[in-house]
Amino acid sequence: MIAALLVFVAAGTARAHDEARDDRPFVMRAYARAVQLLDEAAAARVPPLQPPTPVAVKWKAQRLVSIDLGAPLLDLAAGDLDGDGRAEIVALTTRDVVVLSARGARGLAEIARAALPAEPPAIEPRDPVGTIVVASGGSAKEIWARSSTAGRGARYALTGADLKEVAPLPSFPMCAPLAGERERAGELAPGRDYFGGEGAARVFALRCRGDLVDESGRAMIAIATLGPGGVLEVALRTRCAHGDASCPAERRVQVAGAGVAFAIADVDSDGKPEVITSGDGAPGDPDSVSVYSAARAGAVGKPAYKKKFTGGVAGVVAADLDGSGDLEVVAAVRLAGAARVDLWLLN
Repeated sequence: MIAALLVFVAAGTARAHDEARDDRPFVMRAYARAVQLLDEAAAARVPPLQPPTPVAVKWKAQRLVSIDLGAPLLDLAAGDLDGDGRAEIVALTTRDVVVLSARGARGLAEIARAALPAEPPAIEPRDPVGTIVVASGGSAKEIWARSSTAGRGARYALTGADLKEVAPLPSFPMCAPLAGERERAGELAPGRDYFGGEGAARVFALRCRGDLVDESGRAMIAIATLGPGGVLEVALRTRCAHGDASCPAERRVQVAGAGVAFAIADVDSDGKPEVITSGDGAPGDPDSVSVYSAARAGAVGKPAYKKKFTGGVAGVVAADLDGSGDLEVVAAVRLAGAARVDLWLLN
C-alpha cells in the first residue's frame, strides 16, 4: 500500500487538472488512487491461460472389488483426505461413513470407518436418503455427511487410520464451498425422499465440481441439479479475469432419464466435461451408467458410452485414485437393501 501511495504522489503533477475537480480530501483521493493502482497491477499479473492437454480414454467396465459395507449404501464421494496425491472414495451407508483407498492399480480396500450420530430422526422417509461431500476443513480435507436415518449430520476428519467426528452438521450437505459460490445444503421435505418444495421445486440430488477448466484454460465450475421427472440440469460457469470481454456466458446442459447417482468430470481433459449418470428406474430394477459430452448448451445427444448392470447404481465418482494425474470413474452397484456393493472401474 505504501508503494502504491508513492507511485500516486509521483504521478500527481500529471493528474493535477483531474484532482482540481475532485473535492474529496487529499487522503481519500490518495487512498482511492492507491487501490486503483493495486487493482491494475493485479490485473497485469493474471497468469497465462493453460489449455488442458487431452488424454485418450477407453471406456471399458471392469469390476474392482465386492465389499460388504455392513449396511445399504446411500451415496459416494471422493477426495484426497490424507494429502498423498491419491483420492480416497468415501461411502455413506445407513449406519456409517466408510473410507476406501486404492490398493494397487485395480483394487480398493476399507481403511477407516465411523458411525453416524446416534440421535434418531424426528421423521424418516420410507426409503433412506443420504448426502456426502469432501470439503476443505482448515488445513485438511473433511468429510461432511448426513443420512435420513440419523437426527443430524456430522463433519469427519481422517487422522492416520482414525476417522473421527469433529463437528455436528445440521443440514444435508449437497455441495462443498466453491470459489465465488455459496455453500449448498438442504433439508428433506418432511417424510419425503426429496429436498426443497413441491412440484417443480423438488430437488432429488445436487452435485458440484470446482476443478474444471474450459478449452482455453479458464477456470470453470459445474453445478448439477436433479429435478422431477429424471431431468438433470448442469450449469457450467466460466470464471474469467476482470475485463475479459471474451469470457463465455454460462451454459446449461440437460440430460433426461437420469438417476440420483451422477458425476460431472472432464475425464479426457479436453475442456468439455462429461456428465456421467445412472438411470431413473425404480429401486431394485436393473440399472445402467451412461456417459454424455457436455460440449454445448441444450439437451445432450446419445451417450458416448453405456454400461448396463443387473443391480441398482447407488453412487458414481470421478477422481484420481492412483495419483497418475488422470481421473478414474467408479460406480457402486448393489441389489436393493443389500449391504454388499460391487465397485466398477469404467475407464
